[in-house]
Amino acid sequence: MLRRSSSFFRCPSRQPATRQRAEARICVTPWHDVRVTWGFQLVVLLPANRRLSGETRQTWSLPEPVGDVALSAAGETLQDAGDLTFRGRGYATEGAARSAGELFRDWLRVASALFVLGFDVGRDLPLSGLGDAAKAKLEAELRRDGKFLVDDVHGLLVYEEQGEPVRCSMRGSLIVVQQSSIAHENVLAIASRSALTDKQSLACDLVSLAEHEGSDRGRFLILVTAMEVLAERQERAEGLRAVVERFVEEAQRSQAEARPDEKDGYSSLLSGLRELCSESISWSIRDLAGRSRPDDLDVRNLASRIYKCRSQLVHAGRSSDDPRDLLTRTQELVRDMIRYTLSLGTVPEQDGEAGRETGGRTADR
Repeated sequence: MLRRSSSFFRCPSRQPATRQRAEARICVTPWHDVRVTWGFQLVVLLPANRRLSGETRQTWSLPEPVGDVALSAAGETLQDAGDLTFRGRGYATEGAARSAGELFRDWLRVASALFVLGFDVGRDLPLSGLGDAAKAKLEAELRRDGKFLVDDVHGLLVYEEQGEPVRCSMRGSLIVVQQSSIAHENVLAIASRSALTDKQSLACDLVSLAEHEGSDRGRFLILVTAMEVLAERQERAEGLRAVVERFVEEAQRSQAEARPDEKDGYSSLLSGLRELCSESISWSIRDLAGRSRPDDLDVRNLASRIYKCRSQLVHAGRSSDDPRDLLTRTQELVRDMIRYTLSLGTVPEQDGEAGRETGGRTADR
């Protein structure tokens, strides 16, 4: 892409010097070879127990179409940084920059999963922002130094390059302070109960684990897994089981006559058919939701939405419902399920005594 700049100049006169007639002032718009390029920024968060080491400014040479990627972070060394900023530059179009950024993010995803790097590559959501007045002032200061401000986004951001990009980030953490006396009362409320079953123990551990998960999708899936653990799959009615058994018998006859290379396929089919003798896990979760909240007429529909969202995420990687919109209700429902399965009635609510927010501001260059 070429950028056009405008200027005015006066054409040389072709009339005799004695003529005093004013020449026309002509406006022309010449084309200068100023190429517009695009870049991407990928901000990655790290868990508290994972850090990289090395200098805060590095260049990673990677295959095309990504090419060289600059790594930077705030602090003396990378080991001081809880988030990393990766930037690619010099792409001819916005689409090329976005494609390179998405491809690079996928490479980080796979490397993180295989080599336990702990990278949270985000879902392109804002982490922090400046007020209009502060932002305008900072942008003016940066322009004087040949730099420009880019948004603080957790994940991928694509921008037209206007110099050296600078990301201004502010971080805050909320600490919920719980009175020890309330925790004591909560423990007393369950202290006389019998030991947990393996399923109840695992479900409680999963709900607690979800509090440590930074990704909303990961947290949602952990909570739904706790529901699956708690839900007991009941046998279907006798008439329905009889229908399934007829299919099983037919499949067994066909398996006996099948070629050797077909027998494994029939074994898989028979395993699936026998599973049909019990209610599906989605039905079992809806049933447990209804028994956990007998006065809530919509809770079965809620459980269906939650499990449908889980299935779409697991099988397709995305869902029609945003799991963030279901996260709080999923957490509340699984707690009610735990209450029901423990036959505790109402467990005292976890009422945070106070919140304390701390934060800082760093400029990553």
